[in-house]
Amino acid sequence: MNNDLERLAVMQALYKELGKQVSTRDPYSLRSMEGAALLARYAEDGTDRRRININGQEVGALTVKFEDARPRAIMEDADTLADWFCSEDGRQMLDAYMREKGQSVAEWLIEHMNGELPDGVTAYMEPRHPIGTTLTGCTMEKVVPALGLNLTQAVAYALTEGEVE
Repeated sequence: MNNDLERLAVMQALYKELGKQVSTRDPYSLRSMEGAALLARYAEDGTDRRRININGQEVGALTVKFEDARPRAIMEDADTLADWFCSEDGRQMLDAYMREKGQSVAEWLIEHMNGELPDGVTAYMEPRHPIGTTLTGCTMEKVVPALGLNLTQAVAYALTEGEVE
């Protein structure tokens, strides 16, 4: 067996299995649990990183990621804000905003105005087009038995261009 598509299936299956443990989207993955433990420790005593050692050799670190401080705003009254945009100062800011972010406003209008659009906005239908590929069904339960190998052999198969002894 020396088929690159078969090797790709094996690698995808391994990737999915390993991905489950390194995912930050699953709160029960090893990665998420270690991250949560570090965040709890940061809240408790300010520890913002943990060195990762294997057999006494430092191989990496888990570090708290910080977002820089920045000003934020909360809209408390939409009508008052809309009135301000109608003032001279507001109109200048609205013009500047539309020049910078107008495309996203136009796309929002397409979704919310049920076919009627204001002047300055044109609608069109983007044709169906390819954007990439999807690989499905490559699970350990399917791929490894199909190869007739155990997990260790399957990993060797994937990593050695299909050469298994």
